[in-house]
Amino acid sequence: MSVGILDCDLDSLTIEDIMKLVTSVDSEGNAYIKIIDSGLDVDDLIDCSECGMDLTVLNILKKALATNADGEYALSIISI
Repeated sequence: MSVGILDCDLDSLTIEDIMKLVTSVDSEGNAYIKIIDSGLDVDDLIDCSECGMDLTVLNILKKALATNADGEYALSIISI
């Protein structure tokens, strides 16, 4: 289960900051983006293109940023 990031200063984060928080690299230099299944039902969500919000790529990443129980950063995902 992921926890949304609500108690930090999201306004100061850049796209690069977020990508560095959620990316790991193996010994061969391959990069992997860490994701957490949100556990939500896709039918309970509204597509951003229909919700009337003025979202930039940066704001979408900020809103998708989450942590797991150990405090590791990841991006929330949902299976469709």
